[in-house]
Amino acid sequence: MQHDLQNTKDEVICETLSTLAVISDAQIAEVVGQIVMKLAFNNSEVIVRKKALLVLKQMIKFFPSLINLEPQFIKKVELTIQRENDLGVIQSLCKLLYEVILKDKNSGVDLKKYQCLSFSLVQIFKRLLTEPTSEVMYHGICMPWLVIDLIKLIPLICIEKREIVSFQSLCEEFLQIGFSDSLFEIPSSQRDIIFSIEIEIIKYSFEFEVKRLSNISISLLGKLLAVNDININYLTLDLLNIASQNGFKESTKKLFAKVIILGNSFDIELKKRVIDTLFSMCDNSNVINICQVYNQMINNEDLIGIKEDLIFKLCILTEKYLKGKEYVDIMMSIAFNGGNYISFELWNRTLRKLYDDQEATKYCILLIEKIIKKNFGSDDFIELCCLILGEYGEYCEDILSLIQTLISKFRFIKDSTKIRIITALMKLLKKFNSIKDLLMNICIEYQYSSNCELQQRIKECLYLIEHPSMIPVVIDSSIYKDTTIEEKTIINEVEGTPSLKLTSTTKIVNKSNVMKKQFKFHFSHSLNPSGLCEKVEIIYKKTMSLNEGIIFQDQNIQIGYRSKVIDNVVGVQLFYGNISSLPITVNVRVIVPHGLTSSLQQDKLTIESHQQMNHIIQFKLNTSFLEPPRLQIDYHFNSTSINVSLPLPITLLKFFKQPTPMISSSLPEQTTIPYLLNINQFQSLFSRYNLIFQSNDQVVETHCIIPTLGEIKIQFKFNLKELSVSSSNEQLNLDVIALILYSLQ
Repeated sequence: MQHDLQNTKDEVICETLSTLAVISDAQIAEVVGQIVMKLAFNNSEVIVRKKALLVLKQMIKFFPSLINLEPQFIKKVELTIQRENDLGVIQSLCKLLYEVILKDKNSGVDLKKYQCLSFSLVQIFKRLLTEPTSEVMYHGICMPWLVIDLIKLIPLICIEKREIVSFQSLCEEFLQIGFSDSLFEIPSSQRDIIFSIEIEIIKYSFEFEVKRLSNISISLLGKLLAVNDININYLTLDLLNIASQNGFKESTKKLFAKVIILGNSFDIELKKRVIDTLFSMCDNSNVINICQVYNQMINNEDLIGIKEDLIFKLCILTEKYLKGKEYVDIMMSIAFNGGNYISFELWNRTLRKLYDDQEATKYCILLIEKIIKKNFGSDDFIELCCLILGEYGEYCEDILSLIQTLISKFRFIKDSTKIRIITALMKLLKKFNSIKDLLMNICIEYQYSSNCELQQRIKECLYLIEHPSMIPVVIDSSIYKDTTIEEKTIINEVEGTPSLKLTSTTKIVNKSNVMKKQFKFHFSHSLNPSGLCEKVEIIYKKTMSLNEGIIFQDQNIQIGYRSKVIDNVVGVQLFYGNISSLPITVNVRVIVPHGLTSSLQQDKLTIESHQQMNHIIQFKLNTSFLEPPRLQIDYHFNSTSINVSLPLPITLLKFFKQPTPMISSSLPEQTTIPYLLNINQFQSLFSRYNLIFQSNDQVVETHCIIPTLGEIKIQFKFNLKELSVSSSNEQLNLDVIALILYSLQ
């Protein structure tokens, strides 16, 4: 190629340049780049110079430092602009120059070195608009694509005020063509060329904030919005977006009504652009109107593909500009119309917003009562309502009627919604004792549900109803406010971080060692779905003290768990349910910590759609351990592979057994840690492990046996807020404390 580029025949050079334009990369550009540059600026043939300039433009994309190899590059460009008579070469040079300047701009290079080119470029721009040459006319415009290239290029390097004014005056004169009624009487090809140039000028006026041109541009955009041409409508909305983002939002608002009219189009892409344009135009003065338009669009079946994005934008505007009753109206409307696109983040944000506004909270509860009694709503909407009712249900005017409505629809809703309703009613039980009978009846009716999680929630609810003294302790509303420094101190203490208290019976324990022993939860999912890790950890804490339950679920697979303890062996039966519409192949692996051994019955399963399979794993306790065994599964369906790693709820607490009279109570080693606990909270935890207590107002204590490890005593001194574990094994003390702290978080 080097040889061909130095050939004396122009046709050979042109063929080689055409090839280079296609195959150029960094290595080729480094070898032949300087030869191509000589052809671009020194060859006598127009066609060769034009092709060489375009090849240089292509090479710079792969080898930007090529320009630096020619120290006289800017000088050569300046001379070419001044002397070149062929506008085709000028256009190729402008394309090359634009590419080079953009790279320098993005790299933070000062563009003043290109200022010497601005005068010549403005003069060419002026000649094209005011002194057209018939030989290069294209649909009535002289070299329109060169005009567009110059509109992009000149503002980047033009600094002199005289040149800027001259350039802007020429742009202003051309924009005036767009206001002519005769514009729509000329052939469409010529009109499209004029529109293309005008749109480039309008974009320049907004991006460089040229007020002189922006007012004319806004007026012209208003006229273009009424043009019955879908492509012009696309471009017009895109330009309004640019205007709103560059300081002209106030000017664009007068076109609000015309933008709304375009939203009624049958073209989905146009509707998307309308949504984006309204979002960029929004401020305090028009947020209500825009939110109402968005709310109407949510139910449009044509927009189902962008419903999530629409709801996201609507939530942002509501959070940013609205408060009080207006905020509640819009957010509840989003929740009612949004269906399964409503995320946990929306619920959490709504609760936080209501926390400091009592009037808005009362209005929200009133609105919930009204909507549920009249329309009920989707499962996702009911779940949000129940979350709010659980926190602020005391403002409800007719709680019995509302609960009767919820219960009457119970058999029509999904299990997760049933769980949310039961949870809300458990919280409301603390405030309204009158709902006890209704809650009892629905729990009895569904206590044998096939859904393990629902069954467990109902058992918890029935336990609370039977033990009303536990209700104030267990049911505690979430706090949605900023944490103060004092509260952070208390929270740190509750998480087990304070210094260890030393007493005469307490072995000295280093604080950092205790923190290292603190239980760590490890979960991973190759798709990393939002919120799944938090949900799995919550479920894990529940199942630590249960013999059965659902321990994991994503969009494709559900894993259930059932365990049985015999001495120092735990038998675990895992149930894998395929909830997808395709067969799934599951590869199973179990990783056990030091202290446990395991045996796996079957490590590969093939599960048909909506079917279930199970296998058994046995864990044998050899010595103390803290980290739980981990279940690693790789499941495959429809050429998709997903990896999941989650802990199994097998901890030292799982092996607790009541002592027999044969066991001696000689437990010399004791480890104590101060811990801000509630006595009822402590009793509740260990009642889940079927432990027997001896307690009074000052002390709660229990003895238990861990097979192969011996007897252990757990004691909580309520007045000193001190938790101690004693056995003949110091490490066992620390491990049990870490697990208890984790269980109580």
